[in-house]
Amino acid sequence: MGQRSAVELRVGGEEAGGRVALITDAGNAWGQAMADVLAAAGYHLVVNSPHGAAEAAAGRLGIAYRLDRRAEAEAARHQIATKLGEVEVLIHTDNWVEPVSVTGCDEATIDRQLAANLSTAFFATQVFGGAMALKGRGRIFYVSSIHDEKPTGSAVAYAMAKGALKMLSREAALALGPSGVRVNLIEMGAMAGDDERFKSSLSAMYRDLVARVPVGAVGRPEEVARVILGLLSSQAKFVHGAEIRLDGGFLFHY
Repeated sequence: MGQRSAVELRVGGEEAGGRVALITDAGNAWGQAMADVLAAAGYHLVVNSPHGAAEAAAGRLGIAYRLDRRAEAEAARHQIATKLGEVEVLIHTDNWVEPVSVTGCDEATIDRQLAANLSTAFFATQVFGGAMALKGRGRIFYVSSIHDEKPTGSAVAYAMAKGALKMLSREAALALGPSGVRVNLIEMGAMAGDDERFKSSLSAMYRDLVARVPVGAVGRPEEVARVILGLLSSQAKFVHGAEIRLDGGFLFHY
């Protein structure tokens, strides 16, 4: 895949300490929200665009790699390290939903969904997480879904990938924690647009969505970004291997 042109970064803030943060897919709403929040907090920011959908903005380094291949993950790391230094914060934001049933899922669909939602996380963890472990510090966040444990009734391949991502998070926390790398999983749910993304003929859980969320509102991408920003604080060093559900209580309701 072609590589985007880079732009120079501005200096980071006091809490960020000029650390380099990589967002694996800045072309979706969650990635864009992460980019805005972290840039405002003073991080040196790298925004990846595997689908060619996100432009680098002022103060950000734009790249375009498919991280579901180890060779491309290595190439991305080399480009970033050459221009900025090693990545110390990895945020996996790839979140691609394709409506498909258990009986109707073909090989191409399962391959796409596993590549986008799982392989990207695995190879990014191998390459960037491995480099963090050698340096003795780093943070990895997987932005996932409550459908890592709750069936969708509409997107089986997506749910399968997110279930596997949850186990990857646990394995990575066990493997990388002793080297100073903190790993956490954010399980999103009842987010804006989910009633369309997970529309199902088998389940009514997304019908009248707002009424089914105990807090009476759906979540927004910037809320996920703020949670991650809080976990990046020096006050959250002991939060490791956590699975933080961000769903307004939705999982308990239905």
